[in-house]
Amino acid sequence: MPNFRIINLVLFVVNIALFALWFSMIRMDALPERGGTASYALSEITLIVTILGVMVGLGALLLAGLGFIGFRVVLERAENQADKTAREVLSRLRNEYNEDGDSKVLRRRRQLPDVGVATGEEDL
Repeated sequence: MPNFRIINLVLFVVNIALFALWFSMIRMDALPERGGTASYALSEITLIVTILGVMVGLGALLLAGLGFIGFRVVLERAENQADKTAREVLSRLRNEYNEDGDSKVLRRRRQLPDVGVATGEEDL
C-alpha cells in the first residue's frame, strides 16, 4: 500500500512549483493602461490553459490508478472472506456428522418421544 502522506507532499510541492512558474510568467499590471484594462498576452493564456489541462489529466490518471488499486483490494478481501466462510461452514458440517455418517440432529430426533401426527380430527 503506498504511503499517501509522501504522495500528498510530492503533489503539494509540484502544485506550488507550477504556481510559482505561472506567477513568474504572467504580467500583472497594478494599474491598467489609461482607458484600457489589464490584459494577458495570448501565449500566456494558452500556457495557463495547457498547464491546467495537464494537471486535470494527471489527476484523472491518479484517480484511475487509485480506483484500480482500491478495486483489487476490495476483490481480494471479498475472496478471503468467502474462503473463510466456506471453511467455517465445512468445519461445522464435519462436526455434525460422526464416523458412522449419523447426524447429531437425527440422533436427537430419535430420542424425542413419538407424539404422533396431528390431523385436526381429534377435536371433532
